[in-house]
Amino acid sequence: MLNKDINQLEETAIKWWPAEIQELAQQISIIPKLLETHDRFISILKLSNPHEPQSIFALIEASNFPANVFVKHLSILTDFGGELLKRLSNTYEDIFFRTSEGKLYFKYDFEGDEKIYFFKNNTFKGLSNSKLKIDGESFSKDYHLNGLYEDIIMIFTYGAFSGHDVFFECDIASRISDADALDTYLKQRYISVSKITSGAKSNSNGQILQKRLQSQLQQSLGDDFDVKSNGKVILKDQEEKYLNFDLVINKKGSKSSIGFEISFQVTTNSVIERKAVSAQRRLNMMHSEGHYVGYIIDGAGNFERRSAVSILCSYSDCTVNCSQSDLLQLSSWIRNTLV
Repeated sequence: MLNKDINQLEETAIKWWPAEIQELAQQISIIPKLLETHDRFISILKLSNPHEPQSIFALIEASNFPANVFVKHLSILTDFGGELLKRLSNTYEDIFFRTSEGKLYFKYDFEGDEKIYFFKNNTFKGLSNSKLKIDGESFSKDYHLNGLYEDIIMIFTYGAFSGHDVFFECDIASRISDADALDTYLKQRYISVSKITSGAKSNSNGQILQKRLQSQLQQSLGDDFDVKSNGKVILKDQEEKYLNFDLVINKKGSKSSIGFEISFQVTTNSVIERKAVSAQRRLNMMHSEGHYVGYIIDGAGNFERRSAVSILCSYSDCTVNCSQSDLLQLSSWIRNTLV
């Protein structure tokens, strides 16, 4: 058995939502608006003249297209997200040039034509998704074109032609001239965006964590195992014909299944207590037909509900937290249990 008590769980627990989970939740929350504006965004790109950068700005203003939405589309297409924005914020003085009067600018060579663009802003310090209003919290509002947005659009569109590796994928200008190539490029890029949302039923961090754990366990266990999210275990000799679990794991050739419940709460609520009430009955029902029950428990709020968590630990075949060390132990336990 891999059945830790509450003290062992808390010792290595991560307790707070990982940054990547929170960022992914924000990404999912903005997808509807991206899809809604997709066609208009592509039209602006196709109508613009890459040899006249100002044409993009004119089209954005003429069509009353929200500048933060336009920048978000470009951010996805160029794969220039929060980490790279932060890097640019810290290194822009080394990347760009200044005139003797201190004016910030960058040079780029597009199709043999060397250009200079003078930034509207003289600093990029503090640059982030939040500052650009392209994160989950502020993306629901529309923001009009301004100097900062123009600067960022120029970087995303022409940055690759400045010779700096950080802007490697910022080559939108070269794709605008060829409508077919642009269509292919956009389609491929947005396939990767759609993968972010595949299988997610809501914007909640919990759903994302569940999908992340499913994917991680499936990859770790291999093709002989089936890890199903929101699965059920069929019971032949019980009044209840099946039990639902957040994850159900089966192995080819094995008659046994493992049902896992996942609870990650950073605030205290009654969910964990409701799970505790039915824990003994569920374990007995599963054991009577050769199946197993496990719990993946983490989050600062859960460890405030010590009595409920302790009950779950008592009526479980496997209890782990969301740390990488526990998840590695979990994969090993599953392999040894489903034989």
